[in-house]
Amino acid sequence: MSLYNIRIEFLLMLLFFSLTMCSASIFGRVHVKISNELGQGLVLNLHCKSRDDDLGSHALPIHGSFQFSFRPSVIRTTIFTCSFQWNGGYHVAEIYNHDRDRCRNCTWSIIPSGPWLYNFDTKKSYCYLWPQKG
Repeated sequence: MSLYNIRIEFLLMLLFFSLTMCSASIFGRVHVKISNELGQGLVLNLHCKSRDDDLGSHALPIHGSFQFSFRPSVIRTTIFTCSFQWNGGYHVAEIYNHDRDRCRNCTWSIIPSGPWLYNFDTKKSYCYLWPQKG
């Protein structure tokens, strides 16, 4: 193997480790909290998953919460989707989308009209409506 090839391999390895370390600091862990704020004593059943992880099903009493954390993909493709069911209603929402969300601490409140996100990093809140059926 020539000296040129060894240098190229060394530079590629150095680049790889630099990107890995950089992404670990830039794309640190994201913490997500989902709370049941439906009211009227309704239990919220949720099931969250990404392409790589299935977080299972959870039943949340009123004001109860479910939390998880993860490290976003270096190539910015991380998406977590959750299904929500209560009192005959069924809805699905993207709880984390790397292209949309810029929070390290994402706090969701599930209310009858839709999911509500509070981003602790920016101190902003975002309300989304459930899609109309029919």
